[in-house]
Amino acid sequence: MKKMTLLFVTLSFTLVTMAQISVSGTVTNDSIPLESASVIIKNSTHGIATNSKGEFKIEAIKGDLLSVSYLGYKPQEFV
Repeated sequence: MKKMTLLFVTLSFTLVTMAQISVSGTVTNDSIPLESASVIIKNSTHGIATNSKGEFKIEAIKGDLLSVSYLGYKPQEFV
């Protein structure tokens, strides 16, 4: 019974992993990269800050809503 449960959990984890995609990009104001901008997956606890070049990379599920915000700017959302 334990082997069957472990196999089921492993298969479920594999399906969840396959459903995720890697989303990357650069947050800029015109041509100026915005360092430490927040990129958050709406309705989750997953998020990341951009690096010194305004770049980010986050794992998401296709169709997730990304919210990008930076101090002094209006937040924007992207699918």
